[in-house]
Amino acid sequence: MDEAINDIVILDKVKKLFNLKGDVQVAYFLGITPSAVSQIRNNLISLGFFQRIKLVDMLVAITVTDGFDSFAPEEIIKISLFKDVLAAICLDNIEKKLQQLQSNANSNVSGILDREQCDARLIDMFKNYFGFKTDTDLGDFIGLKKAAISNIRKGKAGIGEIARIRMLGKVDNNFDSISYEEFIQSNDRLEKLIDYLSTKKALININKDKLSRNSSVTTESRSF
Repeated sequence: MDEAINDIVILDKVKKLFNLKGDVQVAYFLGITPSAVSQIRNNLISLGFFQRIKLVDMLVAITVTDGFDSFAPEEIIKISLFKDVLAAICLDNIEKKLQQLQSNANSNVSGILDREQCDARLIDMFKNYFGFKTDTDLGDFIGLKKAAISNIRKGKAGIGEIARIRMLGKVDNNFDSISYEEFIQSNDRLEKLIDYLSTKKALININKDKLSRNSSVTTESRSF
């Protein structure tokens, strides 16, 4: 992740954009504990991928709902194509898309592990369908070490957000996982998206104020 703009700046801009009163509300908004927010502010931990994806999901939802202005940067228009990514990268959704591919290819998925081991089953389904010869090859693609894949199979770990983003990009050609991953890891791009929405919010408030003033002037003129 880029260091030019740190996570503290992102927290403060989120607080201002959504009129959050303090770090407790920021924590609730992002789905983390107040202690975690404090640790981020003290540079002890970083804003996690889950929170980044959640934040971008919310910002994109607002952007799409309100529409674009003439000053919208191209990269913000592009990121708006990625809607509800947290839902899209859930294990069930990726597995469903993979099963559809297997069905179209008449693949036999028997022998995949039982349903209690969701992450382990998905790892093996993904590896087998796309023809990764070794766990090292698979790990290189989804960003996991061989030992991490072994722990997933043993039920000691789950598939992280970045790995699932890359898996989704492989099973869904409409999802540009490379562009999305680059965006959520860039504090600079996150700041631009927040600043864009902040500018829109300010313009909306200015226009509302003008309408209110014009309405008052009209009412006063009618009273004479």
